[in-house]
Amino acid sequence: MIIGYAKISDDDDKQLDFLNEFGCEQTFIDTTTKERPELEKMFSILRKGDVVVVVKLSKLARSVKHLLEIIEFFNRTGVGLVAITENINTTVSDKLLFYYASCFSNVEKDGSKERAKIGLDAVSRKRARTGRPKGLKKEAMNKALAAKALYEDGKLTISEILKQLEISRQTLYNYLRYLNVPINPTNTDKD
Repeated sequence: MIIGYAKISDDDDKQLDFLNEFGCEQTFIDTTTKERPELEKMFSILRKGDVVVVVKLSKLARSVKHLLEIIEFFNRTGVGLVAITENINTTVSDKLLFYYASCFSNVEKDGSKERAKIGLDAVSRKRARTGRPKGLKKEAMNKALAAKALYEDGKLTISEILKQLEISRQTLYNYLRYLNVPINPTNTDKD
């Protein structure tokens, strides 16, 4: 049986003309939605010796991987494929297409695994190097400890601590939080 498949939009009915001219006995038509129920129906009725006709291979599959899966399915079930625009007809001379599709599929699977591994390795390496290192540098730690001592001593106001250490108010509070010093809300003189 010669079976046509078309994936069409509202203003694209030329595919049906091509399929009718080719002599398709039955045609399955999907619209441009993501779901392809007619394609699934077509797969369910295919038998050995059937021929699926499409105007373009891109109408049959969403991606190269999907196309290779479809070609492998056709090969396993003994179904021929005709793509009018690409001039492919596996029922006449292009049996090699199924062989090449099988090879490409294996290469794609291997390549996918390798690319995934390389990507994961790269992400792991980036995580180890990204961002500022945790903790304070030696000079900053010395200032933080001095700020803690001056703050806990309580003899100087916040403004005096800031001037003495030459740091901003935010930096002082960041240091105190880093060193887990409880901040006394009554000891926050305003400038």
